[in-house]
Amino acid sequence: MTKAFGLAGLRIGWIATQDVDVLQRIGSYKLYTSICNSATSEILALIALRAKDKILKRNRDVMLENVKILEAFMERHQNHLSWTLPQSGTMAVVQLLLPISIEKFAEELVEKMGVLIMPGVVFDLPGNFFRIGFGKKNMIASLDRFEQFLSSK
Repeated sequence: MTKAFGLAGLRIGWIATQDVDVLQRIGSYKLYTSICNSATSEILALIALRAKDKILKRNRDVMLENVKILEAFMERHQNHLSWTLPQSGTMAVVQLLLPISIEKFAEELVEKMGVLIMPGVVFDLPGNFFRIGFGKKNMIASLDRFEQFLSSK
């Protein structure tokens, strides 16, 4: 529900596995975090699933438009950033080419411009990498602020 439907706040999910040990460990962990899904989240997920064609088309259109915008952004900042265009999904991994740690860069970016990027170390990706999402309708406003910040570097 998070990426394709744009419903990041809903915590709905299932796990299918034949590994009994994994299933027992996950089940044990689940007992300590929650007994069941939120009824409200389940209802909202059902509403979204019933309108899936409309929601998925809208979100795909937003993503495809944002990819074009992000490609142009990356082209303008190829001296600061490097990436490989993702084949699918709503996230890209970008390498920061500036002589500053990605953690410091991300901290300054969110403090000065209100733009949040996720350093790669959060995803066990060593190096000066970060994750950037392009599935939101307001991405261009965030990229404008990101661009202002990059121009100051």
